[in-house]
Amino acid sequence: MLTACNGGHEEPVLRTGNGFEPVHDQHNLVLGGIQRAEYAEYEIRMQPGDMLFVYTDGVPDAKGSGERYGASRLLEALNASAPEEPEKVLAAVTESIDAFTGGTEQFDDLTMLCVRWKGKQPG
Repeated sequence: MLTACNGGHEEPVLRTGNGFEPVHDQHNLVLGGIQRAEYAEYEIRMQPGDMLFVYTDGVPDAKGSGERYGASRLLEALNASAPEEPEKVLAAVTESIDAFTGGTEQFDDLTMLCVRWKGKQPG
């Protein structure tokens, strides 16, 4: 069980046996935006082999030919590759973004993290 909180970030993407799908979470105020702001936590249940992909807004906001890369292209890239190792997931998404942007200089960072739970099912 993963306890998470959204401090103004993009929705995480979880890969289960059905492929990568966004985790529709409650968006909270950007972290540090207001003193003493309260943030709602939520839980993500992961099974052995599941992967979690999180990223900054620079990924969907990446531009090529005046158009944004977007969340739908991100999901397509994640599900088209579906490798078993997080490093290969990151490489596949990076390759997809690079092909889309065509070398256009980006105005924001493209930060991504992918983790896979290798544990055994409790019980």
